[in-house]
Amino acid sequence: MWTIRWAKRRAVVVLLALFVFLPATGCGGKKGSLKGTVYFKDKPMPGGQITFVPTEGGGGGTATIDPKDGTYSIDKLSLGKMKVIVQPVATTSIPPGGGRGGPRKDAFSPPKDAPIPDDIRDKFGPGKDPSKDLGKPVPVDKKYQSADTTPLTVTVEKGEKTEDIKVD
Repeated sequence: MWTIRWAKRRAVVVLLALFVFLPATGCGGKKGSLKGTVYFKDKPMPGGQITFVPTEGGGGGTATIDPKDGTYSIDKLSLGKMKVIVQPVATTSIPPGGGRGGPRKDAFSPPKDAPIPDDIRDKFGPGKDPSKDLGKPVPVDKKYQSADTTPLTVTVEKGEKTEDIKVD
């Protein structure tokens, strides 16, 4: 009889301890960050996007490749193995004037003397055109541009990790 009471008490203490410590091991802190440089033919890639796709559940993400030095940085990735997709800057194949039929008649354009909001001016700086700083298109092999065919993988770990990526 005495032994049964102690066994019940011990079971209750163990269960209470589990309820206290299990939430601390939950999903809340299981995120990682990656940073590095993307190389195209052994030189920093001049712009584009890098995408991380989890091989098993969880969240991936996309980062912009800096056209100046080929670097990228991304936070809040799920931990585990990720496929890596590298996409170059898109080429503009639409001829000036809006294509075959010329500019759209319903296209909106602001008046030439319209003021630029301060938050936009601060973001892009005086005289900067954000559409001209995307980088240079390069012929990245198609196999790197799809999750189904990319041979590139990385393992995201808790904290920050540096991972350079090479494509041809």
